[in-house]
Amino acid sequence: MVIKATQELNINLDNEQQKEVTRDYLYKQTDWKPTYFVNEEDGWVYEEKTCHTTHSFEVTDKVRLANSEDILIDKILKTHMFNL
Repeated sequence: MVIKATQELNINLDNEQQKEVTRDYLYKQTDWKPTYFVNEEDGWVYEEKTCHTTHSFEVTDKVRLANSEDILIDKILKTHMFNL
């Protein structure tokens, strides 16, 4: 989001827009992609990918061992951003 102005601006965002800005900020400031998730059973961050050949199929790749930041981001996104 880029806002350049030479005067005071009042910008109102609805709840969904606020969530989108927050989500985009989290993705930008952390090493997190929209396709990541934390597997609570083994404590790893995984990435879901769609592969395309003559047919498409889903694969899940291990990315890294989840740290406390990964777990927190995953919980925030699942709890508050589920409908974006």
